[in-house]
Amino acid sequence: MGTEIELKLFTSRSALRKAMVLPWLRKMTSDAVKHQHLTSVYFDTPKFALRDHGVSLRVRRAGDQRLQTIKSTSGALVARDE
Repeated sequence: MGTEIELKLFTSRSALRKAMVLPWLRKMTSDAVKHQHLTSVYFDTPKFALRDHGVSLRVRRAGDQRLQTIKSTSGALVARDE
């Protein structure tokens, strides 16, 4: 079982535009930008048994593909078992 590390960043649109023209960042992201519509559905029991045990169950749809993910909390702020 792997560990997911989640990093969320917040910035203004102008700062994002400035970052997108940095040569070292452009080199790292040389692939074409791909936009994709995702639909995520989370499941639990009527009494929230999964949540109460630190577990989440998600099914994400992207086009014709579906991915089921079960995640559990690990006590860390941004790391959790996946």
